[in-house]
Amino acid sequence: MKLTRRQFLRRGVHSCTALAVGLPVYARLEAAWCRVRRTTVTVPKLPAEFKARTIALLTDIHHGPYVSLDYVRRVGLVLSGHTHGGQVVVPFYGAPVVPSAYGRKYAQGLVRTDVTQVFVSRGIGNIAPPIRFNCRPEIALLTLA
Repeated sequence: MKLTRRQFLRRGVHSCTALAVGLPVYARLEAAWCRVRRTTVTVPKLPAEFKARTIALLTDIHHGPYVSLDYVRRVGLVLSGHTHGGQVVVPFYGAPVVPSAYGRKYAQGLVRTDVTQVFVSRGIGNIAPPIRFNCRPEIALLTLA
């Protein structure tokens, strides 16, 4: 397992740091017909310097939200991908199978827990078998508030 920490935004004495935990994932890029999802996320105690910043989540390199949950006790927002929304989504039911230790809870979108918020993008790739049904690829644009 690999632990990566990068500071990606700094304003004065405040900084925003990305912490990624996971294994390398090789994803095939889909055509440009993916959906763009815009979400506003409220992070408690966010310094004013970071408000209204937009984060583009364009990748599936995180191994999954379930890997990082043990590390997020002091993190206001976790950005993740990899479950691909389940790849196959049944209308009025959701994804019958999601490759996650937590089942369908972290299949896609914003999930608020008692200790943090987790945003899971469906991403633009897929895993074997290379199909998607009723689960369009997406690029997520998040605005911090």
